[in-house]
Amino acid sequence: MYLLKILQNMTNDIISLGLADWISDREPNYPSFDECKAWVQFKSQEFEYVMTKKDEDDIRMLLKYIPMSQIMNKNLISRYLNEIIEK
Repeated sequence: MYLLKILQNMTNDIISLGLADWISDREPNYPSFDECKAWVQFKSQEFEYVMTKKDEDDIRMLLKYIPMSQIMNKNLISRYLNEIIEK
């Protein structure tokens, strides 16, 4: 839920490009900050887009919280898998 709130507050351009999904899909070898910036620049070639300081902060936040969220979800599923299957 917290990650959803973070994503809602981010720049629409970064979200509309699919950066969060791209980071998630790279698990377990998450991209670096520089790789994320290069990916955003590559994806935004079709329109004039200038990366802002806020965009850079949003990328850092995604790189911090997406891996943490995925680890937490895996731990919860592994802990409660039997209960989930039995329902």
